Amino acid sequence: MKRNVQNVASAAALVFVCLATLLASTAAGQSMSISVASPESSFKPEINSRDMNIISRVLGLSETEREAVRTLHDGYAAALKIKLDTVLESTQERTEKAQALGDWHIAQPSDQETAAWEHDSKQLHDAFFADLKSLLSKEQADRWPLVERELRRLKKFPGGRLAGESVDVIHVVDDLVPQAWSIPGVADALSSYALRIDALLQRRGEVASPERAAAFETASKSDKAEAEKMWRSALDSRVAIRDLNMSVAEEVAAQLPAPDRERVKRKIFELCYPSLMQHSRTESFLRAAASLDSLTPSQSESMRATIETYDQDLATLLKDMAAVIRNKQLQQKPIQLEPGSSKRATTDTGEVVTFFSSADMKSDPSDPMTALRLKRFELDVATKRKVRAILSDAQVQACNQPTIDQISFGEDTFWGL
Repeated sequence: MKRNVQNVASAAALVFVCLATLLASTAAGQSMSISVASPESSFKPEINSRDMNIISRVLGLSETEREAVRTLHDGYAAALKIKLDTVLESTQERTEKAQALGDWHIAQPSDQETAAWEHDSKQLHDAFFADLKSLLSKEQADRWPLVERELRRLKKFPGGRLAGESVDVIHVVDDLVPQAWSIPGVADALSSYALRIDALLQRRGEVASPERAAAFETASKSDKAEAEKMWRSALDSRVAIRDLNMSVAEEVAAQLPAPDRERVKRKIFELCYPSLMQHSRTESFLRAAASLDSLTPSQSESMRATIETYDQDLATLLKDMAAVIRNKQLQQKPIQLEPGSSKRATTDTGEVVTFFSSADMKSDPSDPMTALRLKRFELDVATKRKVRAILSDAQVQACNQPTIDQISFGEDTFWGL
């Protein structure tokens, strides 16, 4: 039997048990895999081509100027790639040596080494922006503070933990309906949003800063009341961001043509609740069946009606599940403020390890999400029976999905602010 136990070491840790994991027990003994720090994140461009489109729009660049900026950005990305390849050549050789000798420490980079990676990356980043500014006219250069505001938004948005907190409405519009900027009401709403969200993101950065997080950790051990006060302040800042994102998304969607409106609303929902959008094995079977090329006209009509009903029922369930998630997230406290939500053990060296036990991974009958999950499972199974009755044996075989070899449990568990 193989099992996995995941230590809580990040802001949001998903507790899970699976059959192909870090810790593997066999008749011969145990083996363990350990991740090694990689330079790849250090040499990843801080802004991508989509971000460059936003910057170009803010600066009001012509198509010729946009092309020059794209060329400059390509050179920036290429320089980072060359530097990364050079560093990887060294680190990978060291990792192979660590594997050969069975010594994990050999593969780990020193603090000085990782600092050097960051320094080199920053130099390339700063040089790129210096070159970019040199291309601008006086009028465009005067708009640079707006670019800095956009860059702050791009950098700070990923810090969310509530459903909808990390949804950048401008990104959604730029990705799905960039032509919407030509609609005056949409352009006004997004311009106002950029200004307001910038202030809210800066506020969250203050109340959930690394310094505040460290103070919260200390208070959680000696002054629970003060720690909870700090957590609620951070939560309020998160809720404000979430609510603005959702209200502006609705405002923008309402002004779009029907097809675009539905695309935007669906994308927003997907970004808010990614866990709900994951297909079960049975749903994957249903989607495969609906797209079969071998369906006869009669089968196609029956399949269309069956899947249409399934989608309607599933949409209702997902909406209800999303409401439960939103409510839970307003009540769910960090682990430090929830006694009994995890277990702690002290190693022989005095290190305190926080972990979850697989024995505690049971559904709660009183949790409204339990009933909704059961309804979703029953909907999947009932629909699969209907679909199988429509298909031939060969068609069923063509749609069958890989067997399940791991099981995931739980939801995001918050740690710290």
